[in-house]
Amino acid sequence: MAEDAVNYYVYVATNRYHSRLYTSTARDLRGRMKDHRRVAEQAFGGPEGCKKLIYFRGTQYMHQALFIERKLRTTPRQALIRLINEQNPEWRDLSSEVPVTPRK
Repeated sequence: MAEDAVNYYVYVATNRYHSRLYTSTARDLRGRMKDHRRVAEQAFGGPEGCKKLIYFRGTQYMHQALFIERKLRTTPRQALIRLINEQNPEWRDLSSEVPVTPRK
């Protein structure tokens, strides 16, 4: 395995109004975002209706991803918004920029 291989992702998704921020961890981020979209279409709101990927960060190990996720979840909302704005000032959907995760 490469020294800096990305195996896990921490991500923030939002709804169309940007009123909800959903933070989580996934191994297959493309697949996870497809799940968010499917659930949002099938049920009212899904996981808060958050189907727009606005921030993601890759890590090599699960414990790193979980640590970052906990840190983001406890970060005040305004600080999280600043972090998102630094990486994605237009809050565009980044789903198409996620690398394809090879099946293991």
